Amino acid sequence: MVNVQPVRADVGTIYIKADGSVEPPAAPLSTADNTTYTLTDNITSNANGIVIERDNVTLDGAGYTVTGSGSGNGTTLTDRSNVTIRNMTIKNFGFGIWLSSSSNNGISGNNITANSYYGIWLYSSSNNTITGNDMTNNIDGILLYSSSNNSISGNNITNNYYGIYFVFPLATRCTTTSSTTRLKCSVISRQTFGITAILLAETTGATTTAQTCTVGLIRIKLQVTE
Repeated sequence: MVNVQPVRADVGTIYIKADGSVEPPAAPLSTADNTTYTLTDNITSNANGIVIERDNVTLDGAGYTVTGSGSGNGTTLTDRSNVTIRNMTIKNFGFGIWLSSSSNNGISGNNITANSYYGIWLYSSSNNTITGNDMTNNIDGILLYSSSNNSISGNNITNNYYGIYFVFPLATRCTTTSSTTRLKCSVISRQTFGITAILLAETTGATTTAQTCTVGLIRIKLQVTE
């Protein structure tokens, strides 16, 4: 078991490195097997909170809080797979959890609140599962940009401007299941907009029309450019 020291007021960014080590070594993040990493105290960062550079790991917040200074990412995954992020509060960053080009990850049981842009951002990321999270008082709850085959279920998404926001390139061609991104049993209330999808043009000089489709009982407005 890694020994940890009391958290400082500002610990900067904590890294789970590709070799399994934690930087800085004194960070309040312990692991016995380089597979499950558990917070042992609250942390505050003036940059990104936790950056995961290793696949096939679990980050367990154990109920602790990661607090930012209004910018950066609470937790960052880039080109990662089979990572689980669970049981933590992430607040006051630009983005609560950031996934870029990442697949087969799980985000569950987190409280993601008061971030200045998105609670969860997925860019070009597929086959991820987002379940059982509270996302409140962010600008937007979840944004999925060019991301498909993701499952969003059992989340409480409230008091954001947009609840869930989809952005797809023209080639994606949204279907009535929103490019196979599944929506199940999420509580989406008190947003200015609940769920919005925009289909982007890949050519110049295109015209834009608006149409609305229905996914179950959820209405999605598509800005379709052809």
